[in-house]
Amino acid sequence: MKHKDKTKNQNISELEKLQERIKELEILETEHKRIEDMLLESKEEFKAIFDGVSSGIAVLDMTGKLIRVNKYMLDVGGYSEEELVGKRFNLLKMFPPKSIAKMISVFSKIKKGKDVPPYEMELFVKSGEKKTVEVRNSLLRKKGRVVGVIAIMTDITERKQAEEKIKASLKEKDVMLREIHHRVKNNMQIISSLLRLQSRNVKDETALDMFKVSQNRIRSMAFIHEALYQSEDLAMIDFSNYIKRLITHLFSVYGTETKLPNLRLNVKDVYLDINRAIPCGLIINELVSNSLRYAFPDSRKGKITVEMRSDKKGKYTLIVKDTGIGMPKKLNIHKTKTLGMQLVNDLVEQIDGTIKLNRIGGTTFSIMF
Repeated sequence: MKHKDKTKNQNISELEKLQERIKELEILETEHKRIEDMLLESKEEFKAIFDGVSSGIAVLDMTGKLIRVNKYMLDVGGYSEEELVGKRFNLLKMFPPKSIAKMISVFSKIKKGKDVPPYEMELFVKSGEKKTVEVRNSLLRKKGRVVGVIAIMTDITERKQAEEKIKASLKEKDVMLREIHHRVKNNMQIISSLLRLQSRNVKDETALDMFKVSQNRIRSMAFIHEALYQSEDLAMIDFSNYIKRLITHLFSVYGTETKLPNLRLNVKDVYLDINRAIPCGLIINELVSNSLRYAFPDSRKGKITVEMRSDKKGKYTLIVKDTGIGMPKKLNIHKTKTLGMQLVNDLVEQIDGTIKLNRIGGTTFSIMF
């Protein structure tokens, strides 16, 4: 009897264990089903995101074979999934030779562990239309090893077309602006020539000198427009070359080889816009002309120095110096009645500058703006 009770109790214990195991399996099955549902939901969410992005996405392995492409890329390109997936990019008709060469270069850099910044390339949609895309690459890694590439392609065709239209428009305006500078320069040269012709009938030395001064002022402005016409950048003038040409012209007008003072130029890498270049050119014209006309009487020997420099803050310093007889001590350059100095003061004010005069060792004008 005891043996039967013992057997019965063992069977009950085994049954209870079996029931517990069944419950565990049911729980595991429920959890497994929940995980499957979550994975399916995640997969559907991923597919919705993958296909809903308004950029073409292609997943490639390290051989260049397309593993997957999103719906946007198929819709825009007009290709079917069968025409793209499973094929290497270098065998696809959608990529022209230049784009294939670019992608080969990109894969080569990725395999060497180099970063690849966004780049542009062209592709053909099935209808034959050419599009320009910007490509950004993300790397697929497995256990720390790069196993593939996600290429995100954004259609920038309209933006590139707009850029080309803007470039064409700017080029047209650039040509027109150059032509304007060219014509202004020619007109100023005509005015200068007319003054020269008119001066041939003038016998009075004072009046003749006034004609010469006016011609030089016009020529200094004409040189600016000529420099702009010849410049690659219409916004800025290489003022170093301009000063050399202007002063060479002034020396040829006012002196002979035996009469000219020595010249020292120290102007390097100075670029000015037209709003400052014309006033500065006229200032240099006036000051150097004054030195050549009055600083060295009776062919006295001496030197004229012109310096110009800029600091890191974009401030400029112009120095015009001569070792001549100097200006009268009683002369106040800010209240002078001479047209030349009045013009210099007005021009300095025009460029928001200041002017200082030093009479030691001749005459030195320092202009800061």
